[in-house]
Amino acid sequence: MLSLRPKNIKAKKFTYTPRYYDAEQEEREERRKERLEAKEAGSEGTKKRISRGLREGRGRNNKLRKNAALRSNIILIAIVVALCAFCYIFIQNYLPQFIESWFEQ
Repeated sequence: MLSLRPKNIKAKKFTYTPRYYDAEQEEREERRKERLEAKEAGSEGTKKRISRGLREGRGRNNKLRKNAALRSNIILIAIVVALCAFCYIFIQNYLPQFIESWFEQ
């Protein structure tokens, strides 16, 4: 029987050896690189520092953010209650006078 593949040709071996990948180290290097670029540049550096600060600040201080949101919600509820009380008092005191003036004409 006739062979289609010659016997003296051998297949190449796969010799890839993977390197260790550390995501945290890469992030540190990226931040260090951004900081060095930000120090060198003028107004662009300022923009980069501000955006980096906002990006990094998002995940931190959850307790402070929750307290601020709670305080804001309490103030909002107090304003709504005060407006409702004002409207109730206004209606109790002045609505009968408005109704009488409308029907007298």
